Amino acid sequence: MVKNSNKIFVTSSDQLTWGKKEDILFASSACLKANFSNSPENRKFSFVEDRWQNHKTLHSDIEYLDNIYEKLLKLITQALNEHHSVKRSVRYWRILLGPWLYLFIQTLYGKWQKCLIAGTSHETYHTIILDYDLIDFIPYSLIEMDPDNDMWSHLIFSEIIKEQNFIKPITISAGGIPEKSKSLTVGKRSRIKKRLVTLAQLWSAFMVRKDEIMIIDSCLGISFDIRLYLSLKQFPRFWKSPPVPLIPPSQEDRKLFKDCLIKICKVDEDSFYTFLVKMIGDQVPTVYLEGYNDLLRLVASLNWPLSPRGILTSNAFQFDDVFQAYAAEKTENGTKLVVGQHGGFYGIGKKVVGEKHQVRISDRFISWGWKSDNVSVYPGFIFANPSSIKGQWDNNGHALLVTVPWRRTEYKLSSMPINSKQSKQFLDDQLKLAHCLPKRIRDKLIVRISDIKDKKLNTGYIPGWKTTYPEVEIDPCIKSIGEQVKRSRLVISNYNSTGILETLSGNIPTIIFWRPDRFHLREGSWKYFEEFESVGIYHRTPESAARFIDKIWDNVEGWWNDLKVQKAREGFVEVYCRKVNNPVKLIKSSLTDWNQDNQGL
Repeated sequence: MVKNSNKIFVTSSDQLTWGKKEDILFASSACLKANFSNSPENRKFSFVEDRWQNHKTLHSDIEYLDNIYEKLLKLITQALNEHHSVKRSVRYWRILLGPWLYLFIQTLYGKWQKCLIAGTSHETYHTIILDYDLIDFIPYSLIEMDPDNDMWSHLIFSEIIKEQNFIKPITISAGGIPEKSKSLTVGKRSRIKKRLVTLAQLWSAFMVRKDEIMIIDSCLGISFDIRLYLSLKQFPRFWKSPPVPLIPPSQEDRKLFKDCLIKICKVDEDSFYTFLVKMIGDQVPTVYLEGYNDLLRLVASLNWPLSPRGILTSNAFQFDDVFQAYAAEKTENGTKLVVGQHGGFYGIGKKVVGEKHQVRISDRFISWGWKSDNVSVYPGFIFANPSSIKGQWDNNGHALLVTVPWRRTEYKLSSMPINSKQSKQFLDDQLKLAHCLPKRIRDKLIVRISDIKDKKLNTGYIPGWKTTYPEVEIDPCIKSIGEQVKRSRLVISNYNSTGILETLSGNIPTIIFWRPDRFHLREGSWKYFEEFESVGIYHRTPESAARFIDKIWDNVEGWWNDLKVQKAREGFVEVYCRKVNNPVKLIKSSLTDWNQDNQGL
């Protein structure tokens, strides 16, 4: 039972929820600006303990949530089939709804644990809840799901607090209308680009054979796609999905589905599971519920292959509900789905959000070279295109630190920074590197980081750099990475990403530094990083990286071309970003030859 208290638990950056004189326990530092400039004056405040500083707990929680996901996916399949009067397989709903479901589960769990830690502590808290209606925050589609929306997050926290009943809720009037923020994945196209896309779509719709193999968002480049199409004896196509139907939520329709889902899922001893079932009914995007029939009609109207022999994508499997609905339907009727690895974290990181999903939905999953016990994983080659930067660097150039703003809200549970505290630690390590570099090197440091993402995620990385080291040049990701690499003698990276695979594959001098307790590696990849460590490519701390950069700065070429360094690089490249003599032939084989085992490509 809740008790009266003089301490307040705060779950929003809106100061209406901060009370007046009470000591504050913030759910996370994401309730404050990144530089804490809006901290409450003359009041004590602290933050909920970071449960996931302990990586063993993180890994255990990820496995627990994956088990819940698999259990719920089967039950949601039953509920949605009943609601829509259809008979779709678990795989169908996994392809269509799976990406939203596992991200939603992980997002809710982080907030659930914060409330639990606060509510079961030796202190007694109350909290202020703004009286917005959660129905106003139901997304139309996965791409509209916005974990960084402060008010959506506050309302989810509020529902958890009411469910757990440890913290006393006090509801007050918010006033005004809640504002939805736009997802980072929503981009604006120039007028010229829109016209080019329209022309490409018109061309793609010309004389489509019903059994054509479909290639969409392959991440292999236009010229590669054209060569692949020609090798398949098909006209080159340039498919793009139209926007999803924007159907508003219906309280009546939603209640019917929610009641059905709760009945099917039944009561469980796991209180988080029970709460999650209710919230799925409340928050499932309208495209899977109220707008599902409109989505099916849209897919049926597309001039896409009616019975494709195969489908290849490396990107459209998530955040593209139109394609997901198309692929889900076609695989029900026997079409083979081939998914190419998207990004460089796969096969290296211990826990990688999305990797299991992509492998599970695929008839074949093409890795960038690494192998797996899973028979659907086929070793392929690096899908990114490092050829534009291959061997092109300046032995007298800059040091290029390639980094990224890391979310301050729990959203994707992986072996990487996953909350506000870890995001700040990630930035602190970058600044520590700059601090430890001699001035002669720091003056030639360029930091490449997305200004758009930094502002959207409220991470404050760029202001942090400008305040601490105003002399350091910031590249806000306007120029291409290839242009910057050409004028650099070293590329430095402090996170597990596609970038290190591109530079290592392109034989560009590369320094990697990250703390092993933050970017956990799977067992099979550790031996390569230990070899990297022995030759100076990988460092566990920013201090070590800075000392080594100082050591080789005047002769990077000599260090990089050392036989031991090149041997370590080549061994890694062969497994995680390998090249093949005929990549078009390999992809064609993956789409047409189904007699090979996973060693045969």
